[in-house]
Order: sequence, then structure tokens, then C-alpha cells
Amino acid sequence: MTKHPYTDVVCWVLVALTLLAAVVFVNADQLGITISRTEMPYVEKLFDTNMVHSIDIVVDEDDWQNLLDNAQEKEYITCSIVIDGTALNNVGIRTKGNSSLSQVTTDRYSFKVEFDHYDDAQNYYGLDKLCLNNLIQDNTYLKDYICYDMFRSIGVAAPLCSYTTLTVNGTYFGFYMAVEGIEEAFAERNFGSDYGLLYKPDSMNGQGGGMSNSDDTKLLYLGDDYDSYSHIFDNATFSITDADKDRLIASIKQLNEGANLEEVLDIDAVIRYFVVHNFVLNGDSYTGNMIHNYYLYEDDGVLSMIPWDYNLAFGGFSSGGDATSLVNYPIDDPLLSGQMEDRPMLSWIFEEDTYLERYH
Repeated sequence: MTKHPYTDVVCWVLVALTLLAAVVFVNADQLGITISRTEMPYVEKLFDTNMVHSIDIVVDEDDWQNLLDNAQEKEYITCSIVIDGTALNNVGIRTKGNSSLSQVTTDRYSFKVEFDHYDDAQNYYGLDKLCLNNLIQDNTYLKDYICYDMFRSIGVAAPLCSYTTLTVNGTYFGFYMAVEGIEEAFAERNFGSDYGLLYKPDSMNGQGGGMSNSDDTKLLYLGDDYDSYSHIFDNATFSITDADKDRLIASIKQLNEGANLEEVLDIDAVIRYFVVHNFVLNGDSYTGNMIHNYYLYEDDGVLSMIPWDYNLAFGGFSSGGDATSLVNYPIDDPLLSGQMEDRPMLSWIFEEDTYLERYH
């Protein structure tokens, strides 16, 4: 067989293109290119924002009333759920929230839905967890929606959300926001099937919303004792091992030391997170005094932040109840409470001109 005169040229071009594609993939973040993650059918099904969705909870009346009467217990009950006409049976549902639970003056609580609570194989077009937020602390009904959209638009992994009417056994219950739960489906959608670990650092007690020592939720290095990080490890989304704990503590230690931060931080992802977060002035967060409402993502020792719960953004957590004084709050001094040295996940941005320039 006679070899085509351009065979060698074509082969070398293909090799060069393959190498170029590999370089682009590996350096996508630095080049400003977003790599597509796992496509999940529920994105178009439930989080199509061109419509108001409908969700009907079909449940035993006595079980439902008991759940409402004992909302602080946050115990799951069994229900069926019908989303835009698609029904799933044997689903778990419970009330959701900490201090916000005590602020509900009617029965219109927020809820957490677990499609796989009783059946590990069950999901809604790939979605395992769903939050139904009552938005009673946000008269605009827009803060979560706008903030999550801002995060996603700048390239930060953030939950999807949409609006829905909620009925119980066919009776209207309220207008809600449906929010993608930050668990397995979220992790796979954003980080691929080989995703890392998720934590939701929180020092709020489960009953009554009380607070305790939150130095670990500030991500301060407190030594190598696992118990010093109980508010992190006790709120791990997935099962974790001692090796996972050791790796996270080592990353937190290096973060606090400020050395070779690129080894323990996804620099670009964290800067992008704080660009939006600091702009929307959410005091009910890492930059406020309660040091919660964020997720910590760790993959092979590298850390980043995932946004959560922005219904009190735009100054809604202001102790005086007036956000006017925050309109021109300085982006280079973004803490709404506490000292910068006590927020190591944030302070490094302002200690190095190169990072500060990227932030700006």
C-alpha cells in the first residue's frame, strides 16, 4: 500500500492538537475556561427558571400535623411528592433550619426533601436532595436567587434554584424557592464523578439555634486533635475517615501559616467566591459573627468555598434593621464582624498584592 504524501503531516498535526487540548484542560482555570462537568437531567426539569413549578406533598394528615407540631425536632416522615406531574413515593421530608425555625409564626416552615432517604437508589432525574425555602425573612423573595446567579455567572460552584407553588394533599401551602441540596448530585454536577469531600462548618446547636465555640468554623488551626474541629467533622456531608481528617487539618494548618497557599487553596475559586460574597454583604455567614452558612469543599488537600443561604444578604442581617449604612461598605475591609486575622480563608487575599489585584 502506498502511503499518502501528507500522512506524516496529518499525524503530527493530530499529535500537536492532542497535546494542546491536554494543556488547555489542565490549565483551564488559569485560562478562564470552564470545563463541563456531569450533565444532570434535573437541571432542566426542576431548575428551569422560565416557569413557576408545582410541588404537591402527598402525606398522611396525622403525620404531617405531627411534623408541624414538633418542627424543632427535624425528624423525617414518609410522603409522596409530585413535581410538575411526576410522582415519587416513599420520600423523606422534614423541617429545615436552626434559629429560623423559631421565627416561623405559622406552619409555613422550610423543608428538606430526601428522595433517597428510604431508598438509596431513588432520585428525581438524578437529584438526591432538595430544599424548599419559605423565604419569610426576605420580603423581596429574590436575594437567594440573585446571589446564586451571581456566583454561577462568575464561575463559582453554587446551588441551582427556582420558584414553586407548594401544596399539601392538593391544598395550597405557600410560594417557595426550590434549592438544589449540596450533596452527591451537586458534587457530581460541579466536580465530576471523582468529586472530593464536603463539609458544612456550623456551631449552631440543633435545638433552639444556640451557639458554642466557633473557632474551628473560622478555619483557624487549633492543633491536631480531631475534637478541636468537631463543628466541621460532625457536619461532613459524606462519610469521612481519619485520613480525611488528617488531610483537612494539615490543609487548615498550612492555610493559617500562609505558606505555599496554592498547594492548599483553589486560589481562583476562593477569590471569585469572595468577590461576590463581599459585594452582597451577607452578615449571616463566614464574614459575620455566626460563622456559618457556607460549605467547605476539599479535594486532595485543596480547599474552596461553596455559597449557601443568602436570604439575609444585602444588609438583611444588620442588627439595626437598616441596610443603608452598608451601601458603600469597603470591599477591602469586608468583615461585618470580628477581626481579619481570625478569618484565614479570607485574610490572605489582602496580604499579597498579586492576590489583591486579582480580587479587584
